[in-house]
Amino acid sequence: MNKDIAIIKYNLLDLSTEVSAFLMKYVKRERDERNQEQANVAKSLDANVSGVMPNRAAALKRDLNDEEGK
Repeated sequence: MNKDIAIIKYNLLDLSTEVSAFLMKYVKRERDERNQEQANVAKSLDANVSGVMPNRAAALKRDLNDEEGK
């Protein structure tokens, strides 16, 4: 009986180690994806926004080669 309990405890410990490893990988992947998304947004803002207007709206950069605005 004690041997069976020891085997069950070992199996649970092994399983919990595997679950912990999986969760750590999952959390790291999610964090990396979120960080990349934030970096992409920051890069886009840097490329497309020149500042903030008085009403706190984004002041978009103008394309000086754009003929539509003339």
